[in-house]
Amino acid sequence: MGADPGLGRWYRLLLVAGASGQATAFGIRPIISYHVLDVGGDAVAVGLVAAGFSVLPFLAAVPVGRWVDRSGERTAGVAGALLIAGCTAAMVATTEIWQILVANALFGLGHLMILVGQQAVPATRGLGRRERDRVYATYTVSNSVGQMIGPVLVSSLVVTTVTATGAPLRDLAPALWAGVALALFTAVVTACVPQRRAAGEATGTPDPMLSILRRPGMWQAMVAGIGTVVATDLLLVYLPVWADERGAPAFFLGALLALRAATGIAVRLAAGRLVERFGYTRLIAVSSACAALCFVALPLGGPVVAVVAVGVMGGALGLTQPLTLSWVVTLTAPGQHGAAMGLRMSGNRLAQMLVPFGASALVVWGGTAGVFGLIAVLLGTASATAARASDPS
Repeated sequence: MGADPGLGRWYRLLLVAGASGQATAFGIRPIISYHVLDVGGDAVAVGLVAAGFSVLPFLAAVPVGRWVDRSGERTAGVAGALLIAGCTAAMVATTEIWQILVANALFGLGHLMILVGQQAVPATRGLGRRERDRVYATYTVSNSVGQMIGPVLVSSLVVTTVTATGAPLRDLAPALWAGVALALFTAVVTACVPQRRAAGEATGTPDPMLSILRRPGMWQAMVAGIGTVVATDLLLVYLPVWADERGAPAFFLGALLALRAATGIAVRLAAGRLVERFGYTRLIAVSSACAALCFVALPLGGPVVAVVAVGVMGGALGLTQPLTLSWVVTLTAPGQHGAAMGLRMSGNRLAQMLVPFGASALVVWGGTAGVFGLIAVLLGTASATAARASDPS
């Protein structure tokens, strides 16, 4: 992942924690969709459970960001990883959709704590803009590595047998326990990341959230990021439904998600050169538009079309995340980075909470094609917003 020894031990540990945290989330969340289907839920129930993933993070994102500013990044990351481990272990015993919904909501809160803590680390190390851009690009590469490994590793542990009536029967427990192990590993690695400052030592005077949002370019950066996050999230949730509709095996699903992550890695490795040549906003606008076209194409074909569409959208979406992260940090004063990351995450989670409700309605009307069409519209909006914004580079 290109760890630079000049950046210190914190950087290498951040990359490992980023990879393991994303391997946990991206490995387990498709398993949760299968779990909902196995206990008698349908595509609508899958969408409702997916929306539940974002309820607590939406409410807690800004307080978690303020907490990170006051206490440092490590505490939130460790607590989040332990919360995910507990929720995933509890999910082994869940047999009702409401139980899965509650566990998934707490899972979402833990994931938020990990992300806000990790994303605030480079922002608080006193890096220059170009060096910070490079760190965020490499950090998101480590995320992509985790997103690539997690689905393959976890989905390969799903044990499928055939009943006497010929119906498939899935045993998800081994996959869920693997998620517990990954979450505990993330907690241990995060606990080893050196704190930049002692707990309780805050820097700067906290600004009201509305003041942060009103800074020139801030809302455009957040809207551009929301399109990417929602698209990635709904792909993770509804690609298992798409695969189930077509009778595709769990391993094929894992391979598609791994392909999406792999193309994201390839593009992020070239992100620095692309930014120097084209600038932030142009890259975000073109990438979002390209991903939108892929979501339109995905439900129209079979496995070959799916491989091409998922591969291309992985590269397109993979480029926008580090660019929007660095964009937000550039617009934020020292001592406010955690709050800004929390505000960014709050917007992401609000969209992740509301859009799945719309997706649940669309899946009744048009199946997964309706959901993928909705994602294409959101990405088109993100593309138009970025195209009209001033380039921060």
